[in-house]
Parts: sequence; C-alpha cells; structure tokens
Amino acid sequence: MFRSTPSFLELIKLQEDVSQLVSYLSERISEGLLSSNSQWAPCIDLSEDANEIVIKAEVPGVHAKDLHIVIKEGFMEISGEKRQPVHRNKVRYICLERSYGKFCRNLYI
Repeated sequence: MFRSTPSFLELIKLQEDVSQLVSYLSERISEGLLSSNSQWAPCIDLSEDANEIVIKAEVPGVHAKDLHIVIKEGFMEISGEKRQPVHRNKVRYICLERSYGKFCRNLYI
C-alpha cells in the first residue's frame, strides 16, 4: 500500500493543532494548581523500633475537625481537608503556592 507524504499545509495545520492543545492543557493545569479543589497529600514520616510504629503527618493549617484517621488490619488512611482562609476584604493573590482542598494518604503498615 502506497502512502503519500503529508503536504506542507497539513504539517502547518498539525503544528497549530498541537500548539492549541498545549496551550489548553497548560491553562487547565494552572487552574487546577490555583484552585481550592486541587488534590494534595501531606508528607509522612514512618518509623519503627522494637516497641512501636510511629507515623507523623505534616498537616499545617488543618483543623482537627477536618482530619480523619482510619486504622484497619495493616492499613491506615489519613484524610481530610485544608480549607483556604476566608478574608474579610477582597484579596487578589499575586502568588499562591500552598495547597488547599481535600487530601488522602493510605499507608500499609
């Protein structure tokens, strides 16, 4: 079966389509990182000695009422929600690097 090579105009069209796709995906990723619904997971330190297993989760800004811990046979789930602060006055963020939203970490111990 003989296949012809794409024309120059077809290649230009493909390049434009790929460029639009990259722009679209970049916008969606940026929106996801800046929205309060973005997914994040707390950092975990897991250690053990002869007597105990110690799990430390880094969850600054998470209120106790928004933190849930479930322990089952050999399994632990830490989940919750870190809520974005509410400001009295309208605030325009210039830089927003901290993550907010729901999170879940599963550990097999």
